[in-house]
Amino acid sequence: MQTSRTRLLIIDDEVGLTQLMKINLERFGDYLVEVVNHSPAAFAAALKFRPDLILLDMEMPLMAGEEVLKNLKSEPLLEKIPVVAFSAFDERGTGSLPRVPKPVTLDRLMKTINSNLVG
Repeated sequence: MQTSRTRLLIIDDEVGLTQLMKINLERFGDYLVEVVNHSPAAFAAALKFRPDLILLDMEMPLMAGEEVLKNLKSEPLLEKIPVVAFSAFDERGTGSLPRVPKPVTLDRLMKTINSNLVG
């Protein structure tokens, strides 16, 4: 019997970092990872992919993480999806979101993801 993998959406403008995260999370964890490197595309990608958890960079060009988060939470189909702030900076803009700092080890990232999944 095949179990369904946890669906993760990574929204971050750093292409190299997100591709490395995708490769490692899919290889060493039980995750299916979708990556969005262009913040304005995040909303449509989340609606289409329906992730179990979103890792959201709070510092991006064009649309900051706070705005992306506001858009995601305004949609009834997405509002209950847990979001983890992913940032190289301090707590600015993360509000009450759980946070994982950059740089991060794969072990810490997977622990943060697993501890914030609902259900």
